[in-house]
Amino acid sequence: MLLFLEVVLLVSGGLLIYPFTLYPLVLLLLPRRAILRQGGSGRAPRAALMFAARDEARDLPVTLRSLHSLKQHWPELQILAWNDGSTDATGEILDGAADILRPLGVDRPVGKAAALWHMMAETDAEILIFMDANVRFRAGDLADLRHVFSDPQVGAVGARTVHAGAGGQGLISRAYWALEERIKLLESASGSTMGCDGALWAIRRADYPRFDDRAADDFRPSMEPLLRGRRVISLPGLAVRERPDPAEDAARRAARIATGAWYAHRQIAPRLASLGRLDRFKYVSHKYLRWFSGLWLALALASGFAIAALTGWGLEAAAGAAVFGLAARVGLWPFAGVWSIGARFLATTGGVLRAMRGGAQPAWQPVRAE
Repeated sequence: MLLFLEVVLLVSGGLLIYPFTLYPLVLLLLPRRAILRQGGSGRAPRAALMFAARDEARDLPVTLRSLHSLKQHWPELQILAWNDGSTDATGEILDGAADILRPLGVDRPVGKAAALWHMMAETDAEILIFMDANVRFRAGDLADLRHVFSDPQVGAVGARTVHAGAGGQGLISRAYWALEERIKLLESASGSTMGCDGALWAIRRADYPRFDDRAADDFRPSMEPLLRGRRVISLPGLAVRERPDPAEDAARRAARIATGAWYAHRQIAPRLASLGRLDRFKYVSHKYLRWFSGLWLALALASGFAIAALTGWGLEAAAGAAVFGLAARVGLWPFAGVWSIGARFLATTGGVLRAMRGGAQPAWQPVRAE
């Protein structure tokens, strides 16, 4: 029995840490593929930037200043903004910015996915750029997107997300997200990253698919170019800043995203065999194993406690767990950060299991971080 538990601990612990340790080291050893930025005299594709806002009156003035600057760098860019049934001054603020954007919306919320479909129906742009309403970016960096899409091999482009402020996340959680963004850059350097997520990304309209609403997540449409033979990249030099979720909301958001991602996985699973071996390896390493990170964590903890009990260290293990939980509860470093990451792992697997049972994806709620 003890040997069996040790094997379970070793395997589950290895599967838990592999995507964040060995996997990026493997990526470092892969050959590099350049990201072309042609620009110059060639015609840049027509582009439209769109975002949905619900009760974002506090953040929108700063966002609109960034968009004013962006229009100076990229005057032909079309901007569409959706007021998703806001109860504050969001609608009035967007209406007041009609000189740089086209305000749209409804009185009752329809959700982010439906809002994007409505906005896409209002433009014939070749490049669609999606962003959150509260992101911060440098206008010149974002304007470079038009040059990246001059390369016909590029199908989708994601920005690097930098969390602004601790927001209850702490140093450990910020380091975790920085590692995640680094992994996406390494994947892109060797060909493609596994879909886009986060605060800002762009795709060719011709590659944007129709898909089941249950897969209402950026992951599903951003995987489509890869499945059609194009590159999906995280663009070096393009970074956006966004306040992170409050600690109490991070796990809920992770579960929502995971539910939609698993529905997306089920829709594209029959087509994954068409990917090259390198991309299939990345998909398993970056996506599939992480979706079950909560399972690996639960198995590692359960087997660890069982080993401690069988070897006479059960009381000490229980006391250590209690101290850890109490320290995390009161927000002590580094316990709170580790606890937050573990909670997101469990929530991610919980969201996957929800989708496996046919459950609906929880409703979209914009970030409400302080």
